[in-house]
Amino acid sequence: MAEQLKEFANVALTATNFNSSGEYTVLTNNSTTQAVIKDVNATSTTTNSLDSNIILTNGISTIATGGPSTGFELIPQSGTLKVEFNPALSAGVLRNHTVFHATHTNRYYQHTLTKIESQNYPVIAGSTYVAAFTDVSTRATGPAAFVSDNVAWFFVNKAEDRAFYFHYNGNEGTQVYWCTFSSGTFGSWTSFGLGNYQYAALDPETEKFYVQPSVNAVRVFDLNASNPVTYTEFSSAFTGMSPTPAAPSTNAHSATVNGVFFTLPRANYDDRVQYFDPVTSNRGVITRDTNNYLIDTNGFLAITYNPIEKNYYILTKAYSNYKLYYFNVDGVNGALSGDYTSTFLENQSGGFLTLSNSLFAHGTSDGNFVTSNNARKAEISKPSFTALASGDYGEVLHTATSVSGHIATGPVLSKRSTGATIPLSQLKPIGLNLKVSGVEITGVS
Repeated sequence: MAEQLKEFANVALTATNFNSSGEYTVLTNNSTTQAVIKDVNATSTTTNSLDSNIILTNGISTIATGGPSTGFELIPQSGTLKVEFNPALSAGVLRNHTVFHATHTNRYYQHTLTKIESQNYPVIAGSTYVAAFTDVSTRATGPAAFVSDNVAWFFVNKAEDRAFYFHYNGNEGTQVYWCTFSSGTFGSWTSFGLGNYQYAALDPETEKFYVQPSVNAVRVFDLNASNPVTYTEFSSAFTGMSPTPAAPSTNAHSATVNGVFFTLPRANYDDRVQYFDPVTSNRGVITRDTNNYLIDTNGFLAITYNPIEKNYYILTKAYSNYKLYYFNVDGVNGALSGDYTSTFLENQSGGFLTLSNSLFAHGTSDGNFVTSNNARKAEISKPSFTALASGDYGEVLHTATSVSGHIATGPVLSKRSTGATIPLSQLKPIGLNLKVSGVEITGVS
């Protein structure tokens, strides 16, 4: 066998060097060659990506992350060494959506929206792949119950054959209703009968909603089930937690994003948000560094996750008052584990200013909030942990047409089309300097 010191890579990469899977292959051994990797230096050269996003893999596991790294890693015969980004390089997928926006006056609005999804890195200014509301909304007659109910959210499923709405008054009698739906025609409504104080946290992306029915339990309702009134119960979701969990009571609020359930159980527990992940069974408490979370009858809890920053954002509301917080989770796809402390950013007055009467806001898994603004319009905004030129920690991305004269509930963004993948050529410049060296061993039998 022969050994020789070798520089396996010393290159400057851009987004176009990566394949459709977001990978750049540094080396591929043949059947008689091994490589011992000893030194790696992978650093980002642009502001559009972070060193912490860069990873080297052997095709199975991570070898090193961005920045200089020394050590020992054997790449076997026929093995590969690749560099990737986490999250993967993606300019996103352009999808057509429908935003549903109900009112208390027996009306619902249906806005058409073309929106970029799964966009892990920013797209160049002036890209032909734009995301904007159309200038037309459809107003239709909703369920008669809208007239008297405190409707928090209204939702039509992706198949557009069922409709749902959630009644919430901050205290007793919370209910979710569902019926068959066809081209704007509603069937007979059936109540889920949630019971008192159970705020239904809708996840329109997975077509589920979550509630906390008691101190320790979480229930998950599948809106695509043959009978959506049925649910899966996690009876020990919060059992044994510290601080001791609270049972939901007056003004309880909940939210969900990334398939995780978050809850503010009651007003005198406004110093913490509890969470539970039904997939991993991980749970924990999110306290705040200062300024208690807001909670009141006319309010909500909304949470969104930004996969580029790896930040969760928490928006809490009580009547016309709003507070914004964030916390960082450096796990794969924002996976939560253990307790966290959120950082207070501001009392909101700009980017996410929502209607005083609004009882729901939708947080997406790509870093946006969907709210109802003071002009009773559905609005999509993106929070940021650094202040913008305006002084606000976020900006409005899209605003729908008005629902003038009606008090609007929280709007719900629902996925529709499969969408078209946006090419990596539309990304703002992504630069990466990569240097990999070590020993190559040939003639391995």
